[in-house]
Amino acid sequence: MTDTTQPRLELGPPPDSLTPRERRRLSVGALGGVLVVLQVTLLVWLMFFSERSAEPSLSETAREWRETALQLEERRLHAGAADAWVQSLSLSPESDERSAIWYRVGDLRRRSEDWSAAASAFVQAEVGLKESDPLRARIGPALIDCLRRLGLEGEVGRELAKRAGGEPSTGEVVVARFAGEALTEADLDRLIERDVDRRIAALGPSATVDRQLWLEQRRTADSRRQFLEQWLEVELFGRRARELGIDRDPDYRAALELLQSQLLANRYLEQELKIIEPTRIDLEAHYQANASRWARPERVETTVLALRSGESAEDVLNAIDSAEAFRTEAARRSKDQQRESGWSEMEIERGGAHPLLGRTGEVLFDLEVGHWTQEPLVDSGRAYLALVEAKHPAGAAPFEEVETNVRADYMQRKVSELTERLQKELLTRYDVRIEMPEASRDD
Repeated sequence: MTDTTQPRLELGPPPDSLTPRERRRLSVGALGGVLVVLQVTLLVWLMFFSERSAEPSLSETAREWRETALQLEERRLHAGAADAWVQSLSLSPESDERSAIWYRVGDLRRRSEDWSAAASAFVQAEVGLKESDPLRARIGPALIDCLRRLGLEGEVGRELAKRAGGEPSTGEVVVARFAGEALTEADLDRLIERDVDRRIAALGPSATVDRQLWLEQRRTADSRRQFLEQWLEVELFGRRARELGIDRDPDYRAALELLQSQLLANRYLEQELKIIEPTRIDLEAHYQANASRWARPERVETTVLALRSGESAEDVLNAIDSAEAFRTEAARRSKDQQRESGWSEMEIERGGAHPLLGRTGEVLFDLEVGHWTQEPLVDSGRAYLALVEAKHPAGAAPFEEVETNVRADYMQRKVSELTERLQKELLTRYDVRIEMPEASRDD
């Protein structure tokens, strides 16, 4: 019987290899090691992100408050903006911008006229600030202004005495001292310039004024002293009014708001007018287009000699045989200090009443140049002789002579046109509808 049993062939493990049991043990150990590493890694990441998530959430909130503050500032909600800045500071008290933010808060409190809170904010801004920091130079005057607004003049004096800026530098001339404050000549010059600019602005944007001439007129010793006394009067009366709380009176505040609105409106219009500053070409074109506005009637230039009271014109004329003799006699009489005598050169327009000769000067238009009146011109009880020096026919005045008037007329028209255009634009911008019926107009 044939044996069909197959032989069993088994291969043992190769040299230097692991047995299945050893492989299983190694796999379990490696897996455990990997799990430990993963756990440690996860723990580190969790710790890292927990710390990072806590810090960013705080700065993010502070950043949101700052964004809110900026938006409120843009809408001119000064008190709310100040509150928002304070909130942002409370979330980041160690911020490097701490002093700058407190100063900003103080400025916003001033704009909302919360003088006490503004003063507190300026004091906070100065805490921990380096002596060399330029912000100090801005904090001092701002704090003093708040104290003054509160009527705390004693505190103002102490604050000025404490600060280097309260006393003028060596070499500066002091013109007045009051409440611990020194007013120097340079301060007085700035006040005068500010007053001149304010007066010019009050004349309106179309006014043509020589600013330098106005300043020159105020540089004399008498003018400066008079201005100083008037400024001190207003300043001291105003300080006493604030001490008494008059600045918190509802009627005063209503009047102040109206004044501020008018001032803002004028400043806005001035800003818009800068874009229509005329060139010489614009003015010459305006002059040509409106030539009739600069037309002058026939004119005569004369030298006028006033006769003394009771003096005979015939006696005076007997001594005058030429135009030069007339001028010589007029010049001689001009040195006479008697009030009833005198002479002057003047221009008379046909058809107009002259302030000195009235309408009697019309006869001069019938005389030739170089001739003089043989009969005295009498007006308001006084008698005159007149010499015709030159004649000018009717016509438009040269541009150079009336350029100032042309500019004023041009600007006046442009202001009127601009005001009307801006008003229409703003009525649309702010959705204004006037529902009151128009006022009746008489035909």
